[in-house]
Amino acid sequence: RLRVTDESGHSAESRDALLRTGAILTVAPASFRLSRVYPNPVREVARFEVDLPENGKLEVTVYNLGGQEVEKIYATNLSAGSYALRWQPRPRLLRAGIYFLRARWLAASNMIATATQRFFLQR
Repeated sequence: RLRVTDESGHSAESRDALLRTGAILTVAPASFRLSRVYPNPVREVARFEVDLPENGKLEVTVYNLGGQEVEKIYATNLSAGSYALRWQPRPRLLRAGIYFLRARWLAASNMIATATQRFFLQR
């Protein structure tokens, strides 16, 4: 089953609903997902994707190998959808080494999901 939402916010489930409306529709992802960080190792810019199955707040934070928060890079409310995000590490904050990128999603329905990806920062 597909859950589709048109530009005015109306949603329906099933392929039949998609065919009957004739409107341009977007399909919300079925589940929360954080892609791998690429390129890995990261030199100048890290890229990653996040899938959000419903509206909510997305927080993306970088942690060092000791589990200490190094930098909060995103904390914003987003609509359901797939997002390609970029982050440019600040040379003064981070040395070369292993880090973790954690995405935490707080859905409008009070569901919470987290995902973590490891990456290597090269200077």
